[in-house]
Amino acid sequence: MAFTSAETRLRGSIDFSAYYETLCALQDSCPFREVVSGARKGRVVVNADRLALSDWHPLLKALQINKSLDYIAFRRYRRRKPTQEERQLWTRCKFGVRGSHPAIAKREVTTKLCRAIADCLTVTSNLTSLELEDISLKIDNVQTLSNGMTRNSSVRTFSLKYCQLGDRCLEVLSKGIRNCCNLVTVDFSGCCLTWKGAKTVAELIKFQSTQRHSQAWKDSLRQKEPNLDKMGGLRRITLCGNLLLGDKGACLLAEALEDDLWLKALDLQQCGISNKGARQLLACLGYKTNLSVLDIRLNPLIDATVRNSILLAVTEDSQAEEAFPWLDLAQEPETLSTSAPTRISVPAKKQRNVSYRGPLRTQYRKRPANGNRSIVTMIGSETTTGATISANTSGTSLYQSTDAKQVNELSQMEAFHREIQRLRVSIELCKDSLAKEIQGRAEAEARIVELEVENSRLKSELMKSYQVEHGQPGQASNGKTVLDDESTLEAVETAIKKFHAFVDLLKANELDHLTQ
Repeated sequence: MAFTSAETRLRGSIDFSAYYETLCALQDSCPFREVVSGARKGRVVVNADRLALSDWHPLLKALQINKSLDYIAFRRYRRRKPTQEERQLWTRCKFGVRGSHPAIAKREVTTKLCRAIADCLTVTSNLTSLELEDISLKIDNVQTLSNGMTRNSSVRTFSLKYCQLGDRCLEVLSKGIRNCCNLVTVDFSGCCLTWKGAKTVAELIKFQSTQRHSQAWKDSLRQKEPNLDKMGGLRRITLCGNLLLGDKGACLLAEALEDDLWLKALDLQQCGISNKGARQLLACLGYKTNLSVLDIRLNPLIDATVRNSILLAVTEDSQAEEAFPWLDLAQEPETLSTSAPTRISVPAKKQRNVSYRGPLRTQYRKRPANGNRSIVTMIGSETTTGATISANTSGTSLYQSTDAKQVNELSQMEAFHREIQRLRVSIELCKDSLAKEIQGRAEAEARIVELEVENSRLKSELMKSYQVEHGQPGQASNGKTVLDDESTLEAVETAIKKFHAFVDLLKANELDHLTQ
């Protein structure tokens, strides 16, 4: 590939589509139509499953120096049910078929994509929205994005839906976005987060709240009134689809929201929350009036009364609702199989009777590319006239039965996935209960040992004090007899002498009859 001139690169930072087409021409490839048409409007929305390995190089080279785009989105659609148009496209085109492995699934492409986005975040001041959907990111990719977000001052919406981050990657990412005052909305839906991820989000909320309180204190000096709405920082956090978040994660988020005055919306659909976590969130709403959206729908473990109480408490501020609207009810994503391609039916078109003649490879080449293939009955070499069958009759009936079978299989798979998710939530709850029980038992056993030691010590001290005060007959506390003690003998001798002197005194006074 030939190198581009400095002047071309300078123009490419302003005109994305022209530079992208130039890079494609240099490597003798065709520009991607969706990229070119969207770039002219300042938006690049790419279906990553449809890009081949050779298509990524010019796209990433043009992206990493760009300064003009305001919206960048790379999405994969393997986790949701495809639309009718996408089904027809997958059926007629060889690329993007569900049975193939797209280039975005390779770690090399993912790493280059994250580096290009980080470079773009460093140089641009117009980008306001960045979305990565259903792209598997490793911890080094997340670190790259975090470094890019740290150096950016224009992105307001950041979404990593279904990117399978995990708790560790979210912790790395939070260190990069905690100081981004320009960032308003983050979306971590379906990122495999547990209560540890919720703890990271709670720490992020507390960190920004502390910074905002300091800024509000500075603005309140000299009888000024701080404007809380104009302060930068997060206003909406979306954590939908993280089934392992649970009550513990909800309690951590509720604790973080108690002292926060800026967060407006928190979305917790399908997060495995029960009545315990919902009541903690409801108690938080008692003295937090700025939160206008707290979405806990699609959590079947929450009673209707508790859910309605929360929804009623947060829907009072209609003005905030306009700025931060409620999300649509999330649908459970369907994981499309990549091991074997699935037949997709397309509405049958009216066709006339077709007779295939010639060699077998010629017949195969003449067949329609879509799913409405005519059923051909090849008769022996002695007859060739009865080799035609109507496609509207037998073909349609065959695919109707195939559609019914496919719908049945999809419904069974949905029920199976729901059951697996329910069991995962139950297992996680049981693990939390077991951990609490083990901790409680350990504390109880330690307390028992302490009490036994204290009891034995008190018994020994009591015996020693009893021996000192009363003692055994003829024994002292040190184990020697009383007669061996000189001070005791002197005291006894002195007492006897005093007694004899008293008797002599009585006799001298003629009172000796008292001694008898």
